[in-house]
This record gives sequence, C-alpha cells and structure tokens, in this order.
Amino acid sequence: MTLTQLKYLVAVAEWQSFSEAAARCFVTQPTLSMQIQALEQELGLQLFDRKKKPIAITEAGIEIVAMARRILRSVEQMSQVAQELRGDMGGKLRLAVLPTIGPYLLPVVLPQLRRCLPKLTIEIEELSTRHMIRRLLRDEIDVGILSTPLRRRYPLRIYPLFVERLFVYTSCDYQLAAADEVSLSDLPLRKLWLLTEAHCLRSQVVKLLGEQIGVEAVARDSLIFESSSIETLVRMVDAAGGWTIIPELAVSFLPIASMNQVKRLKGICPARQVSAVTNRHFARTRLLNEFVQLIEQVVSPLLDTLPDVPELVPVGAEVLE
Repeated sequence: MTLTQLKYLVAVAEWQSFSEAAARCFVTQPTLSMQIQALEQELGLQLFDRKKKPIAITEAGIEIVAMARRILRSVEQMSQVAQELRGDMGGKLRLAVLPTIGPYLLPVVLPQLRRCLPKLTIEIEELSTRHMIRRLLRDEIDVGILSTPLRRRYPLRIYPLFVERLFVYTSCDYQLAAADEVSLSDLPLRKLWLLTEAHCLRSQVVKLLGEQIGVEAVARDSLIFESSSIETLVRMVDAAGGWTIIPELAVSFLPIASMNQVKRLKGICPARQVSAVTNRHFARTRLLNEFVQLIEQVVSPLLDTLPDVPELVPVGAEVLE
C-alpha cells in the first residue's frame, strides 16, 4: 500500500470517474486503474462498483476512503509542521467565513495578512454555520470564522477573536430617527427586515427579540421582510423604511451620512462573539496564533465606532442539524 494509491483512491471517490480522477492526478487512466486494483487485492475488498454510472463507492469503500483521507491529511500536516519548524510560514490555508462577517472582516484583514505572511496562499469561501461545522469535522477546511458560542458541543477548538455589538439601523424618516437610543418595544415587528433562515445572525436577532419583548409577541407578529445579506437589509431600510439590526463591523462600513441612523438599545447591549474554529487535528499552531493575533490587532480599532454602552448581552449562535 502506497500514498499514491491512497491519493488515487480518494480522487476516484471524489470524482466518481476513473478517467476524471486520472486527469486530476495527471496520470493515464490505465495507470490509475491498475493501482486501484492492486490496492483492492491487497485489502481483499472491492472498493468501487464499476458497473454503475457514475461509479459508486461500496459500503466497505466508504470506510476505507475516510481512512485514506485522514492518512493523506496527516502526511500533509506533517509537511506543513516541518515547514513551520524551518521558519517558513507558507503553504495553503483553507478558510471559511460567515456571509455576515466576511464582507466586513476580510477587506481589512487580508491586506495585512498579505504583508505579514506573503508566502501563504489563502483559499476563502463563505459558508453558513451548519455547513462550516460539517466541513471542519470532515477536515475539508482548516479554519472557520463564525459566531460563538455554539449551542452544541463539537470536537472543535475555538479561538475567540473579538466581540462586536449589535445595533438598530432605522430609516432616516422614521419616527425615532432623532433619538440616540431606542427600545425594542418602540419598534414594530412588522417593520423589521431580517436575514433569511440560513443565517445564524437571524436566529440571534429572533432570540434577542423573544427575550426582550416576549416569545409570544415575536411568534404573533409575522416577520415577513427577509433578505440574504446585511448590505441588502441596510439598503431596503433606506429605500422602503423600517428597521433592522446590524453588527458593529458593518457599522464601521457605513457612510458618515448614515451614522445618525444607527441606534443603541436602551438598557442593554446585545453582542456576538466572533471566533476562529479548527478541528482538533489542525497542527499548524504557529500559523494559527499569528493569524488570530493579526485579526485581533486589525479589528480592535474598528470596534470603537460608537460610544460605550451598557453591559454586553452575549447572543449565542444556533446550529440546526
């Protein structure tokens, strides 16, 4: 059994095609097929059902492929750790970010990352909390940036980055537009713009509303205004009126002329913690420490955009399985 055979095995499982897997591995199809057959003979197992189109992985193959992925990942991590021990902070980092965090965090963090870690290649994608956790557990991404604490325990490592407050954003012609602070009871639910259900910030907002004005009131009044991004929520408030709740980093990206539309909540200050999360097998601790410290340094000045407010009320992230 060789690492090359395991690499070919995982490629066939991923692409469900010997020809496609061979092309992805830059070898001929007969070479790849011969190596897979040799592996099957050594194990005494049939790993693929070649009669089906596309090729189907057998029940035994599912378990073997999972082990092969872990072995290949361990070998890759060994190489990366050795690279760090040599003082080389290059290589690849597979990063996932929540859509409610990425547009505001990445533009300010990536330039600094490029300067401090010029040899590091960063692959970035936006994922929901649910999909991010699943990908972390499968070792398909290295680091996820999401809202914590989570409502369930997972075999993951959590590195807190910062806490950002949540604020009300109202239309400029709204009846409370002149006030610096507002009460949730003064804000009609039917004028609320929300993110769609795929976003954990939506569940955090609904949880906040339920705790402050009663779960019955939230359930009774239909929350019919929904959107897929914070930027869209802000624009819809400006265009159609009403209000929404936005995180502090998003506030720092608003034009100066819109800052008077940002309101504190009377008596409370809801907030969410943003953390970097890895699985327990992530071995590049030096890189992760630099990554975390850099984000903390860059973000900290941005979280002073508004005056201090009452004690923070943490709102955790819901994860629906």
